[in-house]
Amino acid sequence: MALVANDSLWSSLQDQNLDGDMVEWDVVDIIQNVASPTIIGAGLTGNVVGTAALLRVAGLRRRGVGHLFLAVCVSDAIFLASLLPMWLGRRFGRDYDLYNSDGWCELLSLTTMSSNFLSTWFTVTLGVERFVAVRHSRRHAVAADCREDTKQESSKMPCGPSNTRVAIIALTVLALRVLHGE
Repeated sequence: MALVANDSLWSSLQDQNLDGDMVEWDVVDIIQNVASPTIIGAGLTGNVVGTAALLRVAGLRRRGVGHLFLAVCVSDAIFLASLLPMWLGRRFGRDYDLYNSDGWCELLSLTTMSSNFLSTWFTVTLGVERFVAVRHSRRHAVAADCREDTKQESSKMPCGPSNTRVAIIALTVLALRVLHGE
């Protein structure tokens, strides 16, 4: 019975549109109208919850890896938030189309490209930080210990929070410099 229903569905689709363009546009419409806002909403919610959780955990705030996780969450949230006006313009028309307004196109393009760039490079930096932590595991274990007498050793670590903040700022400046074109 299911085979007959599928065959009749297939034949009705072929009868409606012989070249298949209608079916392709229906799939594109479903993706744009359903999947895009779902992904944007779920992603923004996840990034806000992740950011809040990372800010509440005191142990991660004192370590470089926590700063990198926070930077990834923020850059991903900025990327998703910059996609939202483009989706609104496509979905609801000219009244909501910021992408084709003066100045907004450049701003949305810069934020989308730079946050995408930063998310990728923050993830690479996270991998490098983990490699250094594994490579120098004894020094890293002593520095990661939250005792007060290790504060000086923690600041000397190549992946300490101060060096990680410098790397995050340097990557952000590099992204804006490269992608802005000045």
